[in-house]
Order: sequence, then structure tokens, then C-alpha cells
Amino acid sequence: MNSGGISAGMAVAVVLAGPAAAQVASQSPPKPAPQNPAPEKPTQVVVEGRRAEVNDRIDRRVYDIKGDPQAQTGTAAEILGKLPSVQISPAGKVTLRGDPGVTVLVDGKQPAAGNAIIQTLSAADIDRIEVMTNPSAQYAPDGPAGIINIITKKRHPLGLSGTVNARASTIGELLSGGSAVFTRGAWSIDSRVRYIHSPYHGTRLYVQTRPDAESQTGGWRGDAENLLGNLNIAYKLTDHSTFTLEGQDYRARAKTTEFGHLASAARTYDGVNQSAITNGQRDIEGVYDINDDSTGAHFTLDADHTDLDTLARNAETDTYAAGAAIYGTRRATWGPEDDLKGDFERDLASGQELTAGFELDRRITHIDRTVYSVGAVPGPEPDGFHHAFLGQRSVYSAYATWQAPAGRWTVQPGLRVEWQRQAVAADGLAAGDNRVELYPSLHLSRDLSKTAKLKLSYARRVQRPDIADYDPGVTAATPFSRDLGNPGLKPSNTDSWEAAYSDSHKDRSYGATLFYRVTHDLQNAEHAAGPGGLVVNRPVNAGRADYGGVDLTLKAPLWPHWKYTLNTTLDDARVPRLDGAARSFFSYTGNGILEYDGTHGDQVQLTAAVTGRQYVIDGYTDATSHVDLTWQHVLTKKVSLVVSASDLFRGNRSVLVIDTPAVAARRRMQPFDQVLRVALAWKK
Repeated sequence: MNSGGISAGMAVAVVLAGPAAAQVASQSPPKPAPQNPAPEKPTQVVVEGRRAEVNDRIDRRVYDIKGDPQAQTGTAAEILGKLPSVQISPAGKVTLRGDPGVTVLVDGKQPAAGNAIIQTLSAADIDRIEVMTNPSAQYAPDGPAGIINIITKKRHPLGLSGTVNARASTIGELLSGGSAVFTRGAWSIDSRVRYIHSPYHGTRLYVQTRPDAESQTGGWRGDAENLLGNLNIAYKLTDHSTFTLEGQDYRARAKTTEFGHLASAARTYDGVNQSAITNGQRDIEGVYDINDDSTGAHFTLDADHTDLDTLARNAETDTYAAGAAIYGTRRATWGPEDDLKGDFERDLASGQELTAGFELDRRITHIDRTVYSVGAVPGPEPDGFHHAFLGQRSVYSAYATWQAPAGRWTVQPGLRVEWQRQAVAADGLAAGDNRVELYPSLHLSRDLSKTAKLKLSYARRVQRPDIADYDPGVTAATPFSRDLGNPGLKPSNTDSWEAAYSDSHKDRSYGATLFYRVTHDLQNAEHAAGPGGLVVNRPVNAGRADYGGVDLTLKAPLWPHWKYTLNTTLDDARVPRLDGAARSFFSYTGNGILEYDGTHGDQVQLTAAVTGRQYVIDGYTDATSHVDLTWQHVLTKKVSLVVSASDLFRGNRSVLVIDTPAVAARRRMQPFDQVLRVALAWKK
């Protein structure tokens, strides 16, 4: 692997027609869903760090991405990484202000793939993106850092239309797909098929000094395949109402080989791990929508059922001087998800607006894990070990917000009430939880001038543990470590305050947001010393954490046809440590964009992003950075050429340092992200 410049393994992609498919991941694809009730009309339009407009609303900022040079050929992750306060890690993890506690929605609903949806969603399918660092009670409170809501395109021309696309690369990437949309009278039928094959590889290094000296060097390589079929049928019942029925079937497969040399005081060996994961999702959804412009009323009723299943197999071979240890696991995860949601919005007299709704969400998770061990040297777990886990979580919620003018201010109080019921069982152990929580919100907005605005807000948020985190059994094992669940894990509640100022003058815009968050029962990973020198990893509640800082944004012209944008977050944090004390530290995140807009539609965009060191309860994650370059050239009115190069200086890596009296280690993961893509985009 080359360490400098652009290697010969860079991808070259050609998209022949329609929206380009996104980067492949072994996760479920987006589930198109009806948009939440439309928020209040925008009172200010500014341009901030991109060609497209930014609508500054009382509880969110809405980014129109159509002007971005990667809007037709990129992925959602590539677009999100350019927005203020948003960062994307080397593994595709989304953070807001450096905080990973962010919820990604697609059309107002959380997709089955969770935040990993950004790796598989094509930018060509996105209409706009809403960023809410302090969401109102209209939205579920999950995600203490906030919400990113991706709104997909839904308008289609009359008659028959469609797309066909294909992509190939020098590293073996293949993509093919197509869509056909037929609209006539009250009917609209939309069908889509997509197949993707994508390879991946990288290097890893792990060095441990406590409790025992150990080093691991090596890497990984693999490939993934994704196949998606989707059918959407919409019928317009009246001038104001529509019923939509959608079915989706998704299959994914990923095979990965990890290899390396491991050395410790107790043993030295070469290891090879071969894993295979298959994912499946079958989904059916019905949506009834009423939108009466004459009364300003909008109502949506959405019923959704999803069946998810995952089968993961791992086969490990560790070769010692005394012989080989051959062992592995089979882990099956499956379960249904049912969601019923209703949203209502009504414009009232004197600029008042009411939103109200309810949601019934039920999820059941089954996990079945078996272990085998053969060979001259025994594996880390006994042969024939079996572990079964069952988790159920139901959340019943109702909300209301009311927006009205109050003198020179606009106020929007809101309240969401949630009743959560949860039960888990494994290995003869059972635990349950039954609680009612209130999640209030308050937003205030005032126009200081024709161009300047002041916003104040408060919101209460929550981070619920994944249901599998409550598993009391061993979820993974190596010769040096064990991963456990924690049945006593508690949700983390966050109280968040913000004060935001923004101003715009023609082609210039400025913004500053002061924020302060307090999180109780902070969730984090604990790395502790176990018996026999093993490192035991499990999720824990660590106590209270405080975060305060400022977001700064600046956009201005530089020369004729040139403009620049600077976005940064300066954060002063105080997080708990395992010994009961606390650690205070300063951190930063940000990005800068330099853009050129030519007279004939050509665009050049240079983007640089950086994330500073972030401390956790027993260590820190090190700083990362990446620099990307994109060029778009208009060939005809319908065809554009897009060339992009990512991670030019190979700064996009993941480094975790653990430093406690019991455990000291450093892990570095370097994915191969230095890629050159060439694309042709055709838009009808």
C-alpha cells in the first residue's frame, strides 16, 4: 500500500444514467417513508458554505444540496461531511460537534440500518437535509447530540420515466441498477432494482502494555454484495388525500479475511479470521396522507412492519509452535419491528401553528450464538457453547407543539410523553424496565433586522442502549479478551441549551451558536482487567458529563468566481473517569470549503475536515483529518462529468488509546480511503 500520493488501486467509477448508487456496506438500505408534518414557513434564507440555500427555521436548519458538485454521483456521507457541525469518521460514524449520539432519519423515520444508512444512500436520491442540534418535541428524543433528517425526492413527471446506471472501478467495484416510474391519472407506480459489489481493505496495529505486553499487526480485506428490490404504489383518493403501499426486499452479503501476527509473553502465533455475514430485510408499509391547503391541515398515518435477520459466521485459525487452534462462532440475529405513527399539523389564526401526534413502536430481538473449537490447541471458549438472548422493547409516545407570535418573538413550546416497557432474558436470567418519561422542548426566535436573527432553545434528549447491550452473556471472545453485555445499563438523559445568532448580507453570511449540555448516566465502553490477564470489555454508566462551547460559521467571496466557507466547533468538556474523578479537556471539529464556479457551469470544490482529540472514560480517540477534491464539468444540458479524489493525504484513520491502571493499549485502524472516482451523470 502506498503511503503518499494517489495509489494505483484508486477506484475509477462510471455512472451511465440516473442517480449513482452509494458506497456499499453490509447494512440495510433506506426505507422511503412519508415526511413529517411540514414545519413553519422559512423566515430567512441564507447561503452558508455551499451553493444551495439554507433555510433557517425556528428548530432546524434545512440544506438544499442540489448545487453541490457531488449531488448526482456522491453518497449521503460525502454530502453530510461538508455541513456545519457534522463529521464523518473513517468507519462512517456520524457525529454532531464531535458527539456520536446523533440520530439519522430518512423522511422523518429511523431506517433499519440506523446511522449506517449514509453509506448506502445515493446523494442523487436526496432532496434536502435537515440538521437539528436541539430538536423539538415533535421528534423522538433519541440522540442527545441531535437529529439529521434526510428528505428524499418524491416528485415524478407524468407518463413513463426511469433511469439505468452502472459503475466499475479498478479495485473491482461493480454497480448496476435501474428504476421505472409510471404516473397516470390518480396512480403512480415506482419500482427500483439495484445490485452492488464492492471490495475493501485496510491495515491495523494493536499494542498493549497492561495487563500483559502484547502486540498485533496485520490488516483486512473483503468484499460485499447488495441486492435491493422495491415497489411503491400510490393512489390519489381525492384532491387532498393519497394512499401509498410500499414493499421492499433487501439482501446483503459480506466476506472479510483478517490476518496478522500476534505476540505476547504467554504466546506468539499467526492468526487468520474469516467472517461471512448475510443480512436480510423484508418490509411492507402503508401510508395515508391528507393535505388540505385551504385549511392548512396536514395529517399522516403510517403503519410499517419489518422483518430483519442476520447470520454471522467467524472461523479463526491461530497457528502456534505447538499446533493450531481452530475455532469459530455462529451468531444469528432476527426479529420483527412494528411501528404505527400519526402526525397532525394545523395553521391557526394570527400566525399560530399546532402540531400533535403519537407513535407506537415495538421491537423484538432474538440472538442465538454457538461456539465450536477443534485442533491441537483449544480455542478461547469451550466447544459446543450455546447462548440465547431475547430482548423486547415497546415505546408508546404522544407529543404536541404550539407555535405563536409573542410580541417581537416567535415561541414554540412542546412536550413529548413516552412510556417504555422493556424485558430481556438470557441463560436463565431475566430483567425488565417500565418507565414514563417527559421530554419538554422550548424554542424562541426573533428577527433583529432584515438579515439578522436570534434563536434560543432548550430540549431534553435520551440515549437508549441498544437492546443487545443488556445481554448478560459473553458476546465475543479472543485469546486475550472477552466482550460482555450489562443487564444493569441505564439510559442517558441530556439537557441541552442553545443561543444562536445568524446574519447574512447578499453573498456573505455569519453565524455563532453558544451551547451547553449536561448528560446524566453517561454510557461508555469499559476496558477492565479480568482473570488470567484477559481484558474484559462491556458497556457501563460512568456518571455526569458536561459539554459547552461555540459553533462558528463564515461564508464570503474570495475572488471573482471563488468563495470560501469556514465552519468550526470549539468545545470545552468535562467527562467522568473510571476512578470516580473527572477529566476536563478542550477539543475542536471543523471543515473548510474552497469553491470555484465557472461561467459555463464548471465547479471545483476543495474540502478539508478535522476532528480533534476526544476523551472517554478510560482514554481518548486521537485527531483525524481528510482533504477531498471534486471537479464537475458540464458536457451537455443533461450530461455532466464529475471527478473526485478523497483523503489526499491519508489522514482519515481511527486511533483509540486506553490508559488506566489496569489496562494500557493503543489501537490504530487505517482503511483504504484514498480513491479516485470518475463519473458521468445523466439527468432527464
